[in-house]
Amino acid sequence: LIPNVESHPTLGTLSGHKLLTFDISIGAEPKPS
Repeated sequence: LIPNVESHPTLGTLSGHKLLTFDISIGAEPKPS
């Protein structure tokens, strides 16, 4: 179930924050060359 972001701005912001943090974590990890 995906809530409407417009109806649940808090959930939308929380989800976006989690995705952003996850993306930063991946980018911060050393990648094999």
